[in-house]
Amino acid sequence: MADAPESLGDIVALEVAVTAFGAGPAFTSVALVYLVGSIVSSIAPTLGEVGFVEATLIAGLTSAGMASPTAVAAVLTFRIATFWIPLLPGWGALTLLQRSGAV
Repeated sequence: MADAPESLGDIVALEVAVTAFGAGPAFTSVALVYLVGSIVSSIAPTLGEVGFVEATLIAGLTSAGMASPTAVAAVLTFRIATFWIPLLPGWGALTLLQRSGAV
């Protein structure tokens, strides 16, 4: 499981994604959904926990009172912003290092 500052940042990012799609559950509910999702996904034997995190967060937000399509949109926005976009600079750096022969 991630350390406290990283978890807090992810909780805030999920809250921002939920808020971006309209009224959602309270911040404490979003935090609880994220923490439960984090615990459940740490058991998942998949690369980057892809699939388990999304399913758990969507189920949690839906059970907290958010409409299912809105929960899907908020969770996908959250995962794109916190998991997929940060991969781009790393991929670019690796490509540059390979071209220069450093790797």
